[in-house]
Amino acid sequence: MIYLIYRSRIMRDVLARRAKFAVAGCIVFLWLLTGGIQFTTIKQNVVNTRKDPPIEKQRTFGTLEKTTFIANKTVLKAYEATRTNVSSQVPFSPLPFEDMYPVIVKPVNSSSAVVLYNRVPKCASTTMINTLNYLKTKLKFRLVNVNEPRIKMFMDAKAQARMANGILELKSDAIFVRHLHFINFSRFGSKWPVYINVIRDPVERFISYYYYVRYGFQSNKGEVAKKWKLDISPERQNMPLEECVMKDPDKCVRTNSVTMLAFFCGQENMCREYSDYALEKAKINAARYFTAIGLVEDLPNSFKIFHALLPRYFTTTALIDTPAKDTRTFMKEEPSLLVKSLLRKALRVDVEFYNFIKRRFYKQLDALVKNNLV
Repeated sequence: MIYLIYRSRIMRDVLARRAKFAVAGCIVFLWLLTGGIQFTTIKQNVVNTRKDPPIEKQRTFGTLEKTTFIANKTVLKAYEATRTNVSSQVPFSPLPFEDMYPVIVKPVNSSSAVVLYNRVPKCASTTMINTLNYLKTKLKFRLVNVNEPRIKMFMDAKAQARMANGILELKSDAIFVRHLHFINFSRFGSKWPVYINVIRDPVERFISYYYYVRYGFQSNKGEVAKKWKLDISPERQNMPLEECVMKDPDKCVRTNSVTMLAFFCGQENMCREYSDYALEKAKINAARYFTAIGLVEDLPNSFKIFHALLPRYFTTTALIDTPAKDTRTFMKEEPSLLVKSLLRKALRVDVEFYNFIKRRFYKQLDALVKNNLV
């Protein structure tokens, strides 16, 4: 009897505790439901008051391979998070910036602006200089060509400001030429020059660059060749291209060349890396700030585009009219198809940029033809 009374008290206590938990659970559930509704309402209000257009479809920010996006601060910070292994994932929606920055298809008013040709090494820039030297006499404009051994292509903010001011002091009727990484003139409150450039298939450019830094031009002899020769170790100097590539393609590329992305990406350190960050920023700047970018593989049509957009400085027959000079690289040899294939993989970001510019090049050419400007 005593046992039964004791057991009934225990069961009563258990049921009472369960009832308390049930009541508490209901209260918490109602509080969360109310709070969730309020949070949803607040979030919806914030979204509705945004000035930006609504994002129709979001993607999780992961690798930037084969992804096109506008390089605003939010996206670049998101990419920085992935570089530093931050685990948070930032949603974003890639925008068609090629549509936002269409190719230029009308002549540019260059009478009150300076043309800036920030030449990329081993991209027919010597041929371009020879042609511009001919054209400056024919068309009566100033050509300022800054060219010296081991010239510095990137610089700090103060040096960039001095460079920007120096370029713009030319005011008009002038082309300024120099191996120079892209400068954002807005940073210094300066008027923008008219940017142009010429690029080359990255594999062919690397092969030419590899031999050039070791042996120079065929036409350079004696003291001239010695003046322009880069200081590299005897081991690197004597290593054949095929051996360098077969040993380690990525290392060979990074230690024996400079990416052409920096000439469009900018002056920051990250722009000198073979990276997706440099690739995407270079694409944006090229589309937004460059009037025309020619191709070494199609120089005749490149000059047609330059002439159509900048008739003050170019003619369509300039390449034919300019006296020929020997700009061949000394000791250059054609590598095997296997070596070229390995180089194309190692130069992936440069190759993607080249193909991007190539598409825009022929799109621009077709539009100019339709407008009867070419």
